[in-house]
Amino acid sequence: MRIILKILAAPFVVALTVSWVLLVFVFCWAEMILQYVSGLAGLVALILFIIGQTTGGVVFLVIAFL
Repeated sequence: MRIILKILAAPFVVALTVSWVLLVFVFCWAEMILQYVSGLAGLVALILFIIGQTTGGVVFLVIAFL
């Protein structure tokens, strides 16, 4: 009886393993891209503070934080 359950569960185990690897890959790429976007938003906020537009600088700092 146990062997039948293991045979029935094997495709689910394989599918979950493959989907886990794929999701880890996608989340790593998303993390990298969002780090660049956050850094760019921080630089834009710094430039806006230097120019004198404090409202825009605060908005971009909040966007960089999020």
